[in-house]
Parts: sequence; structure tokens; C-alpha cells
Amino acid sequence: MILNFLRWILGYASFEIIGGYPEKLINLAVKNNINFWGLKRIGADFKAQIKATDYKRLRPLAKISNSKVKICKKYGLPFFIFKHRKRWGTVLGILVFFIVLYIFSLYVWSIKIVGNNALCKEEIIGVLDSAGLSVGALKSRIVPSEIEEYTMSHMDKISWMSVNIKGCTVSVEIKEKVEKPEISKPGGFCNIVAIQDGQIDRLETYQGTPMVASGDVVTKGQLLISGVTEDADLKSKFLGADGKVFAKTKEKITERIPLYCVKAEDTGKVIKKIRIKFFGMELPLWGWYKGNDSFRKEIFLGSCNIFGVDLPIKIYKEFLYEQAISDYKLDLDEARAKAEENIKEKEESLFKDASILEKDVKETVTDDEYTLEIIYSCIKDIAKQESISFE
Repeated sequence: MILNFLRWILGYASFEIIGGYPEKLINLAVKNNINFWGLKRIGADFKAQIKATDYKRLRPLAKISNSKVKICKKYGLPFFIFKHRKRWGTVLGILVFFIVLYIFSLYVWSIKIVGNNALCKEEIIGVLDSAGLSVGALKSRIVPSEIEEYTMSHMDKISWMSVNIKGCTVSVEIKEKVEKPEISKPGGFCNIVAIQDGQIDRLETYQGTPMVASGDVVTKGQLLISGVTEDADLKSKFLGADGKVFAKTKEKITERIPLYCVKAEDTGKVIKKIRIKFFGMELPLWGWYKGNDSFRKEIFLGSCNIFGVDLPIKIYKEFLYEQAISDYKLDLDEARAKAEENIKEKEESLFKDASILEKDVKETVTDDEYTLEIIYSCIKDIAKQESISFE
């Protein structure tokens, strides 16, 4: 496709070789570095295509081979301009088109991120933008080594990266750091103590000496599994205690919901705004009203893609919804539902590795506030490693 485009830019012609010794003409053309393509035999004659600049060189060789060459059709930009040479607007438009095309080729049209799994693409693009690499940046001002150094110094999770400029696209290839697993070091002597009060339900001792049994009541900081053991000779031995201690504990979650709040409802009035971002410049196309605090805003971002190529054009569609603000009082059911929803989110975090046995729910309602308090009886691991001090 690129070769055909270059031929069109330089101009080429379709011609016929008539009579004489066409094979001799072809051999002479090859010997004189005159290239043509699409060679076809038509009876005793031949038909082919040749660059416009090489056709004049072909005529003397045709006389040597007693053949005649005849142009069938001319193609390409030079012939188009010559044909429309009196139509200056057309010629000027073509020239402007190629000038604009050349200017656009000097800028970055798109950025592709490759190799990010844990890292967010938007976060990487934000750091690259601070480093001077963004859509619309001048390619001549981009120094890959500087961008790589800046990005890696601001993103600790990147172990290696490469910035490559291909045409109007910048490809950023990264390799994320792999976190090293924690390895217990020899001599890391420790005990296991309780992180809160509770009644022991069961123990899972992997290493060390259990100091409590099932049914015992323990307090925060109490020794559960000792890192000191005795061997057959009754000699003390220090090691890193390891295990899990599950205990019945009490947890409490309190959620307070104000009964008086502000309510916002859409009035039905909608203002639509459209703007485009082109090479870092924003241009409003439709709707200039900025709105105020009484409007709710929704923004939709679209991009332009032609034949799989992302263009440096972003289309922003904004919808402003007018809202009426009024005071509103929650009834008991609404307040309870909101409190239960908030508590459910906290339960997922607090009791992620625990089993809930029962709940004791308590509600309190005042003129201004609804309070929901839940006391949980649960079983959870209360073990925590604590280094043994020899001081």
C-alpha cells in the first residue's frame, strides 16, 4: 500500500509495447535500470506500468528494438495537478492537506501501555504526562531515557520500562516488580500473645509450647504460645512460635444516622454540552453555559478510531441536570435501612476471617438522630507474634 501511494505521489503511466522485438526492449530496460511492473502479454504485444520520469528514457531503447511505445493512461498527483492547473483552489487545497498532514506527523497521536497488570493505566498515563509525554506532545522534544528515569523514580512498583516511538504512536512497555515473599530469618525468636480479650475455643500450634487450653479466659497481651521449649536434657531452647488461637470475643459496631438531611431531585431541565480535546487543546462545540451548584453533572468520554488507529481527539459530552434542593426528614424505616447498609459494609471488613455466632441489636431514636448498635459474639484468631527480648 505504501509503495502504491509513493507511485501515485511521483506519478506513473500505463503503456504498450507494439511491434518489433519487445523482449529486446525489456532486456535493454533492465540493463539500464528502468523498472516497470504489471507486465502482461497481449497477443504479440506487451502492456506494463512505469514511472513517469522513466518513460522518456524508454523511447530511445524502443527505437533500438524497432518497437513503439504508446501511453494508455496517466496516473498520479503530478498529472492531477497539471490537469487542474487553472483551478488554483484545488491545487492549493491539496498542498495545504499535505502540509497539515506533515505537521500532524510531528506530534504524538496515541500512547499504548503494555505489561501493566496490577498498575492502573490511568495512573501510569498521569505520571507520563508529568514527565512530558502526552497525546499532542511534540515528538522532537521527547527523550525516552529521561521519561523512563522520571517514571521509574515516581512509581516504585515498576522494575523496568522502555519508551519507543513508532510513527505517531508511543509504545510504553513496563515490567512490574514482584514482591519478595517474607522468609523467616534464623534466630527470629518470638512468642504468640493475645491481641484482645476472649475465651479460648481451640488452638492450632505449629511450633512452640501452648500456655493456654480450650475454655480458658485470656486478656489482651497474655502469652498464648511460648517460643521457649525444653529438650530431653531439660535445656531451654528458643524458637519462633507459630500457630493460631481461636477465641470467643465481643465486637461492637455503632452507626449514627442524622434524621434531617438535604434532598436533591431533578427538575427535568437538561443542558447538553459538547467539547473536543485536540492535541492538548480544548474547544467547546456546543453549549457554553457553565451551570452552578444546583446542577448535577454527568460526563461521557469518547475517542476517535479509524482503521484501528486511535486519533488524538477526545470528545467530551456533558449533561447538566438541574436539581431542586429541599430539606427532608428520614422516617424510621429509611434511617434503619441506611444504617444497616453501612453496617453491612463494615461487617465485611471486620469479620472477614471470623465466624459470627450471634448478634445483640439495640436501636436508639432521638429528635435528630437514629442510632443502631450491634454487639457481636464471634470466634476469631486472636494470635499475634511478639519478639522475645533478651535485655
